[in-house]
Amino acid sequence: MTATNSAEVSKKIRAAIRAKLEELGVYVDDELPDYIMVMIANKKEKGQMKEDLQLFLGQNCSRFVEWCVYFYW
Repeated sequence: MTATNSAEVSKKIRAAIRAKLEELGVYVDDELPDYIMVMIANKKEKGQMKEDLQLFLGQNCSRFVEWCVYFYW
């Protein structure tokens, strides 16, 4: 995969993460999707992701993490 293709894929993943967070009614700043992308890239365990994102996502945390795991693992 070329650097250009890689950047395009990252941009699409970031946009999908942002859209899902907005769909769940979660406040989204510029850094949260990037933080989530790092967790995905590092293949962080589902339980650890839930723990790390609970503060940001509240009651939507489990639903969002399940979505991430389904699409990105």
